[in-house]
Amino acid sequence: MKLIYRNQSQGQKVLNVMLLIAFLALVIPYIIGVSNGHHTPWLPMISELDKATPEGTLWSAGLSLAGLISIPIWIKLYNKWDGQLRSSKADRKWLWFNMVFVIMAQFATVSFIWTVNLPYHEYSVPHGVTAALYFYLTLLLGTVAILVVRQIDNYPKDVIKMRWFFWDFRFAP
Repeated sequence: MKLIYRNQSQGQKVLNVMLLIAFLALVIPYIIGVSNGHHTPWLPMISELDKATPEGTLWSAGLSLAGLISIPIWIKLYNKWDGQLRSSKADRKWLWFNMVFVIMAQFATVSFIWTVNLPYHEYSVPHGVTAALYFYLTLLLGTVAILVVRQIDNYPKDVIKMRWFFWDFRFAP
């Protein structure tokens, strides 16, 4: 474990914990649900993982915890980029975009937590609305983040084009 954490900041360590919790909150309920016969073993719908207990409780609690842990990560990222934008004397509009980024991230986190706590089989419309809001805000977050970071590190423009391409490809009929 020492090799993994050797050169990581505190924020990166928290991010790793959040990703591990989210991964386990998806995999463990899937294994329990399939072994209990609650879900199909091949390509189950992710929103159905909260249908039955105990996997539903683990799924909702684990992903809610991962969402809560992401809040300080977004704030830390905002503060880091704010300092870098100010030191690179970037245009003031990018400071505003950075603020928009952190606000959208908080809304995405809240909609994510609502999504995992509104069971699909009981509240299909609110679950779908909050899930769509989360996914679209995540797409916008990635795009705004790339635009902001490009003012600091000169990221290539192709990254944004590829992100939109893959998003369109994913939802193509």
